[in-house]
Amino acid sequence: IACVVVLVITTLYCIRVLNKMKKVTIVNALVTGEGFVKRKSKVKMRLWNTHINDINRALSVKEAFHHFREYALVFFVILLATIIMEIPMNLVSTFTSEEYMPYLGRAMTDIVLDFQTGEEGVDKYNKVMKILKGDSAVKSVKVFENKRVAVENGEENYNLHVECGEGAGQGIHYVVGKAPENEGEIALSYNNSKQLEKGIGDTVVVANTNGAVKFIVCGIYQDITSGGLTAKSIGSVSDAEPEQYMMAIELMDGVSPIAKAEAYRNELGFGYEVEPVKEFVTQIFGSVMEELGLASKLVALFGVVIIMLVIVLFLKLRMVKDIAETAGLKAIGFTNTDIRMQYLYKTGGVALVAVILGTIGFKPIGEIVVGGAFQIAGVGIVKMVFLGNEIISYVLMPVAILIVVGIMVWICTNQVKKYNIVELINE
Repeated sequence: IACVVVLVITTLYCIRVLNKMKKVTIVNALVTGEGFVKRKSKVKMRLWNTHINDINRALSVKEAFHHFREYALVFFVILLATIIMEIPMNLVSTFTSEEYMPYLGRAMTDIVLDFQTGEEGVDKYNKVMKILKGDSAVKSVKVFENKRVAVENGEENYNLHVECGEGAGQGIHYVVGKAPENEGEIALSYNNSKQLEKGIGDTVVVANTNGAVKFIVCGIYQDITSGGLTAKSIGSVSDAEPEQYMMAIELMDGVSPIAKAEAYRNELGFGYEVEPVKEFVTQIFGSVMEELGLASKLVALFGVVIIMLVIVLFLKLRMVKDIAETAGLKAIGFTNTDIRMQYLYKTGGVALVAVILGTIGFKPIGEIVVGGAFQIAGVGIVKMVFLGNEIISYVLMPVAILIVVGIMVWICTNQVKKYNIVELINE
């Protein structure tokens, strides 16, 4: 898509120039040199009243500001390239950050320990709790029961997996609404809310052996675990036996979650899943992270190549168009370095504005685009929030793009040294 957009921008720019050529007469082209750029109004900015002390910078600002349309190609290509390079890089940073857990339906904790109940459910539970209570490295433990309940959904029942327990639904981000605070409230994952066609304030009826129980939907959150089909309630919801227990373990300061999780695995043996939050995030996105990381690097490479190519093509054409103006500048005493600095200021200034706007705009644009893509895919994520490295996103990446632009401008303008004043004036 990015390549197509760049192609369209470049093609339209070329068509515009070629259409102007149709209107140029032979007399104007050979005698007066007019036809391409006709000033319809006087330039309001004059050098004598400018506040810029550097003459090269003053001339460059005048040129770029009053003839910005001529630099539109460079501006839009760099703007687009900046956004395209930032989005996948921030997507990788987000999916590798443990701080993204609350956006996936799980509260922040050090270790997640869960196990299926089965026939030995009580024994397993007692074994785990004995180990955790006897461990001085454990700061706190929250226990949740996962139950499968039948919910009335029209003429047929719908199986709903509910996480029950004190604090269930706390510490996560909600698309709408809030976490359950009373036993008569329930929070639904986005996919479940769509399946049941329930919104905030609607009633969910859970079938029970002692009769149906009504719950009010208080919040809707996004979740990609269990197919995105989960729910949370601080009450027991049903008198059915839990299918799974989950412990959210907080450790004392200075204790390594990775080392502690490994110790629990060795002590508990088979039948228990013990994961630090960081590894849990890796497990969720592990199958795509390597490909996504490679894709982000390729996108960054292609973005840089596109910027380099456009800068080279633009400056080659621009310098040919400005050849008479360049001759005049050299004739009145401007050095080769002065002229090259003017091109650097003009192109670099336009690039700077494009990079700033792209850096500011990539986050809202990227979150909408990626969130929409996930929503279409139906994975349970509807609202994307980037949690990328701010130093890389807002400092290193923009600086790197500007350095590339500066290098290409300096290389392309090297041919100014070969210009001969007499030959240029004669031409």
